[in-house]
Amino acid sequence: MKRQNETARRKNRFEYQRRMRALLWIFGVLSFVVVPLLTFSLGLHGNPFEDSFSAIGNSEGMRLAFIIWTLALCAYFSAAVFAIVILTRNIRAKAMRRMILIGTWLLLFTNAIPFFPDKYPVLAKLHNYVAMFSVVFLVGTLCILVLTFRRDYPRLFHKSAAAMSCLIVAMITLFSFFRAKWITEATCVIGGSIFLFFVMWWLYKENDFNAEDVLSSYDIEKLELEIQRLDKRTREAYEEYADCNAKLQRAQIELGEIKRRRPRRERKPGGHDSTEA
Repeated sequence: MKRQNETARRKNRFEYQRRMRALLWIFGVLSFVVVPLLTFSLGLHGNPFEDSFSAIGNSEGMRLAFIIWTLALCAYFSAAVFAIVILTRNIRAKAMRRMILIGTWLLLFTNAIPFFPDKYPVLAKLHNYVAMFSVVFLVGTLCILVLTFRRDYPRLFHKSAAAMSCLIVAMITLFSFFRAKWITEATCVIGGSIFLFFVMWWLYKENDFNAEDVLSSYDIEKLELEIQRLDKRTREAYEEYADCNAKLQRAQIELGEIKRRRPRRERKPGGHDSTEA
């Protein structure tokens, strides 16, 4: 019996380690291949030192590519931050999820605002302001995420804080030289995606990090939420059943009363019906 339990624990440990490594592989491919590929494929349609992604994306024939690029970035950053929050058991999990969702929705809203400085200068300025605010909001969210590592993962905090500082310095330097051109924006996007991957990698290498414990806790929480959802649906279905059953009984009672009050018809010998009250 003990040997069977030990074998089951080893299988569970191996399964959780496999899931963690698969997660790192997925985000590694997204960070180093997919995000840079999408970014450069869009940016190469313009001059890196003269055009911004907004100008390229709103040019003729590039609108769909710009939308796909924005959706991909929003999905990646949301998924990466959600994964880190789950893996670190962040005490500010709900706040971090809300903040990253607000930032990504701002990016999507920016995409919906047309950028034609010659035809619609007011909308173009609004586009730039909203885009700048969304970037600052996302960077601020990542900084707050780094600060939450300080208590439970001090080594991860120092590494991620140093990397985040380098990224911010690079962004400010490029912006001071080139302003909001796509070389600056591409550095922010690709640098941010690689930064999130390395946060996951450093977390995986932390001595205090236990993939089995973290992922099993996540599975338990997910199952508890599923049980609550199914229990709620069961209660709602039972209430609906009780309500329908009560309506059925009332309808049957009314039907019986109508049948009893209905006059009876008797057939006369001549073939005509006569009604008796």
